[in-house]
Amino acid sequence: MGAIRRPSTLLGVAVSLPAGLQMAIEASRPAQDTLRRHRVGSVALRRDGTFVRARNGSSAQKEQSAHAEYRVLRKAGLYSILYVARVKRDGSCGLALPCNACMLAIMRARVTLVYFTTGEGATAWATLEL
Repeated sequence: MGAIRRPSTLLGVAVSLPAGLQMAIEASRPAQDTLRRHRVGSVALRRDGTFVRARNGSSAQKEQSAHAEYRVLRKAGLYSILYVARVKRDGSCGLALPCNACMLAIMRARVTLVYFTTGEGATAWATLEL
């Protein structure tokens, strides 16, 4: 696994969310239901410059294929850039570092860079370079 970098603050000044993370937050919204503690959206920037998006599956789905990261990678193909956002019930962002199974799928898809929300504030995010 690569190095995690936290560029969401530079010299103590907050840096706004990248457009891909804002899109991932939007992608998570249809997944909202009252039983969830959080919802996850993921967006991939494909090599051809187009975006594909996915959200986490239903609460009844417990397998890896229900994870937003895994679902978007099936659409994205190889060598994409991945954005993952976790949104809590109250609308704040949570830590969206992919789980081990999703990290394996990310490496198999040869993703070059992962952006994810950190849960350390409204606009806090980090990157994982692979």
